[in-house]
Amino acid sequence: MAEIKENVIEWITGDKEIACTFTQRKFIHKIQKLRERQPKIVTHFVENKDGSIFCHLPLKALKLYLISPKEEGVSEIEEEDDEIDEEEDK
Repeated sequence: MAEIKENVIEWITGDKEIACTFTQRKFIHKIQKLRERQPKIVTHFVENKDGSIFCHLPLKALKLYLISPKEEGVSEIEEEDDEIDEEEDK
């Protein structure tokens, strides 16, 4: 594996796919298992010489959990996120 241990997830607003590059073994294994179980979901899969992988996944596969639901103020943050989403959809 290369000395650089960068994991990247990127997408263009409006696209329904994300492009992922993983060097971290736990993510590589998860993607490989997902690819075995559901090959239509993991597209453009490439295993690089350094052991890292590149693939495309559906955007809905991306989940961000930045805050624990038990923390105070979560409902306020969710409301702000909903407002931002509504503005972006205009």
